[in-house]
Amino acid sequence: MNYLYDVLQDAGFGLRVLRKNPGFTVVALLTLALGMSANTAVFSVANAILLRPLDVPNSSRLVMIWSRHLREGRNGQASPLDFEEWQNARRTLASIAAIRPASLNLTDAGEPSRLLSGQVSVGFFETLGLSPILGRPFAARDFQTGHHVALINAGLWHSRFGADPAIIGRTIRLDDELYSVLGVMPEVASFPMEGCSVWTPLQLDASHPDDRHFLFVLGRLRDGASVRDAQTEIGVIAGRLERVYPDSHAGYGAAVEPWRETVVGPLRPILIVLFGAVTFVLLIACANVANLLLARNSARTREFSVRIALGASRGRLMRQLLAESTVLSLGGGVLGVFLAHWGVTSLLASLPSDLPVPGYVRNIGIDGRVLLFVGSLSVLAALLFGTLPAFRFCRFSDRQQLAGAGRSPSGDVHHGRLRRVLIVGEIAVTMMLLFAAAVLMRNLLQLRGTDPGLVPTNVLTMTLALPDTKYSEDARRVAFYRDVEERLAAIPGVRVVGAIDNLPFRGRSTFNFTIDGDPRPAAGDVPEAAERVVSPGYFEAIGVPLVRGRTFRRDEGARTTPVVLINEAFAHRYFGTSDPLGRRIRPGGPDSTAPWYTIAGIVANTRSWGLHSAPQAEVYKLHAQDPWPGMALVIRTESDPMAFADACREQIWALDPTQPVSAVAPMTAVMSDALWPARALTVVQSVFGMAALLMAAVGLHGVIAYSIGLRRQEFGVRLALGARPRDVAGLVLKQGLRLSGAGLALGLVGALALGRALTVLMPQGGRSDPAVLGGVVLFLMLVTLLACWLPARRASRIDPMAVLRDE
Repeated sequence: MNYLYDVLQDAGFGLRVLRKNPGFTVVALLTLALGMSANTAVFSVANAILLRPLDVPNSSRLVMIWSRHLREGRNGQASPLDFEEWQNARRTLASIAAIRPASLNLTDAGEPSRLLSGQVSVGFFETLGLSPILGRPFAARDFQTGHHVALINAGLWHSRFGADPAIIGRTIRLDDELYSVLGVMPEVASFPMEGCSVWTPLQLDASHPDDRHFLFVLGRLRDGASVRDAQTEIGVIAGRLERVYPDSHAGYGAAVEPWRETVVGPLRPILIVLFGAVTFVLLIACANVANLLLARNSARTREFSVRIALGASRGRLMRQLLAESTVLSLGGGVLGVFLAHWGVTSLLASLPSDLPVPGYVRNIGIDGRVLLFVGSLSVLAALLFGTLPAFRFCRFSDRQQLAGAGRSPSGDVHHGRLRRVLIVGEIAVTMMLLFAAAVLMRNLLQLRGTDPGLVPTNVLTMTLALPDTKYSEDARRVAFYRDVEERLAAIPGVRVVGAIDNLPFRGRSTFNFTIDGDPRPAAGDVPEAAERVVSPGYFEAIGVPLVRGRTFRRDEGARTTPVVLINEAFAHRYFGTSDPLGRRIRPGGPDSTAPWYTIAGIVANTRSWGLHSAPQAEVYKLHAQDPWPGMALVIRTESDPMAFADACREQIWALDPTQPVSAVAPMTAVMSDALWPARALTVVQSVFGMAALLMAAVGLHGVIAYSIGLRRQEFGVRLALGARPRDVAGLVLKQGLRLSGAGLALGLVGALALGRALTVLMPQGGRSDPAVLGGVVLFLMLVTLLACWLPARRASRIDPMAVLRDE
């Protein structure tokens, strides 16, 4: 009890000391608040994404089940047969369900719009553990053919139907068919894609196994069962499928992973990088405050001499100093929480209103776990920046030394070495942060400068999706898109119009195929490529040149010989040095009965799978021969593409006023969106790096300036004896450059290790080279030189007569 009273007394005394030194207190608090706020902000993000339970009950029991391509080592969606067989895994799974991503046109209650939707199997929401907030979930009878029922998301209920409770039982028009609304699901029910607004029953036919993989499958573990147990059971089923159905399942296995890993796992490397950055920022802040404390403690030697003379022990003095550091650190933590809350709130408020935001992003904020983290971090920071100065000071606190120090600044000599060590560490850590930022910036610039294989400037894109009920016939789909292209091409300022099923960087589908005349491939080794469906004008509209052969002709269609175009990567991978023109391929394995397609031409490669990825093998089919209902229009214009958006919509609605037009954007924005994760990480890392640079420069400047104060008499005598001002400035610069040189050397070692760590964590964004490292070293040298030059200039202007008079 007495000890607690002493601690509170020390804290109260520390508050009074800090209040009497407002300059020191403000600088120290702001320095700590900067480091604390960065750590608090990043931890609040990690807390919401990695630590908090997801927005479903007992989310730790949920697992994703993937069809795994064994040869390529990647997970993918499952086939209907996979799902049907996996439902037999009753030893480890209490329930299992599937969802097929889709989209639907909503053509009543306002302007036509395209909604992300999902077709779900029996028990899907029960497996998730979610119930409607209004109405009822799907029942078994709702999955019978001909039942048009739907569940809608609470966000759609509020935005489109005014949160009308009478929505239950009301019919809405989806894809030109009437659906009865059974219930309203909470907004958190957006799996597997953010922004999912409508769910309908899924009907599957697994009686004819094929290689179609379009289902996301999730399951809920039984009590006592683990992910490893489920993996073993599902793996046995996958092995049996591979043996029984070698044509469709050879080379495929299954993978089970926790649901959280599927939802937030890809964000973990980014958070690790950010946590490393903010930890370095906090270390620099602590080093700066430690230097401030060393300087202030040196000025308090008379106070502590009196206390020692009155019987105070070294332990008592050290406890007092640590109490003051803790009070200071807790104050910085409180201020850091407010700054972090303001920063995170401002960032979330700046997000576009129409951007689908995951639930875990909406949950970012300050809660009890974050406050506990900040409190612990404040205590740790107090130990970091308070223990060394207190120990260093009390180590030389015998009566004679303190008595001498109380009359002369020479007592500070004991602490100068520690201040210099801290500055060296600050510069080293700053170099590592700047190096990481420079690597990310260089790689971002390289991605931006990468040739995508297309010309995105002056290209407008928009997406259409024709409902099957209204455009069930292939001829109607082909005629609609041809009419649309002709109408849009007639708009003044539009040069050429084309269409593709999935825009580059926005999605893709793959298919297996057989090459006519090639040996029968081994089981599980059927060739695979990306499949794209385009109109004849697509390549000219997007700017992809023809390499050999010919492109599609407008007179080709269902009654002409099926033809395809391939890209250079396809030709190189599957034909090598032989000529692919005139060769035939067809979808499916060797026993497929699909029609043969003749290769008519070769087009240039595009990096449509991502600017960071090498061009992949791609096959282009003609829309008139494979009429997909959903297509993205590509419109090349003579000027700003967005200026033509309204005119294009009017022409489309002139053909079909109920047809939604969605995702209207210039192609440059589509490419930019693909770079958003790399761009965001680079900006945040650069901000942290510049903050560290500023604190390190201020810290170096402070140490040099303080040393000048201690050597003022020496410099005055030197000048009085005939030394030139530039000689004095040179002495100061030499001292500063020694410190910065040692920091740069230590930082160089750390940067090399950091470069390897970045490569492991972020294979697409962690590569570095000597030019980047050399640029960082040069930049940091210039900044530290400036930080040393300012106090050196002041030292050279010391008036020797004033110094002698003071002496």
